[in-house]
Amino acid sequence: MGIIKNGILGTVVNKVGAVVGKKIRGQNVITGISRGSNKRESSDQLEQQFRFGLLSRFLMTHGGLIESGFKRKARQQSAMTTAYHYNYPNAFLVQEKIAGESEKPLSERIKLDYAALCYSVGPIQGPNCGRVVRNADATCTFSWLDYPQSRDSQNTDRAGCLIWDASTGRAYYLVDVGLRGSLGFDVDISFLPTDVELHFYMHFINASTKV
Repeated sequence: MGIIKNGILGTVVNKVGAVVGKKIRGQNVITGISRGSNKRESSDQLEQQFRFGLLSRFLMTHGGLIESGFKRKARQQSAMTTAYHYNYPNAFLVQEKIAGESEKPLSERIKLDYAALCYSVGPIQGPNCGRVVRNADATCTFSWLDYPQSRDSQNTDRAGCLIWDASTGRAYYLVDVGLRGSLGFDVDISFLPTDVELHFYMHFINASTKV
């Protein structure tokens, strides 16, 4: 049953005939009732769904960082949606189909380009020529070069990092692991097998907790 609030010209909630009234991000919205379809999805649609799931799983794991890193860029949509649209154009490594070869599964043809992914576009400057080395003693070393200080790049900015285990889809976070002025820090990764595929990211947070 639909409910008309505040008189005949008021907002509508729930189902009314062929439409549904609801509130989305503070806005009153009326949409048509969705109807199921028996139409078979095309290969392009299946590929689009696969890409969406692949990128969404990565981004959803870092919800807190996304919220901080994209909240200034988000306007009429959520920080997560903004991050998705920002990353999508460069997020994938695609193996093109070769004429005459049998069709490969999407999971073999499409991979995330982890080096291109980003969880923050905030005002705080990232590491200058950042570098990560995975050491033989089960540690990894994050380092970067010195850079003149400015409003968005202070030596007192606190460093944090994200380690993504692509083998399991798990993320490991570290905060306050050093200062920008220290130009580097080490992280113990002895709890991870030596043969797993790891990807490393880092960021800085200033005194106002901006990323």
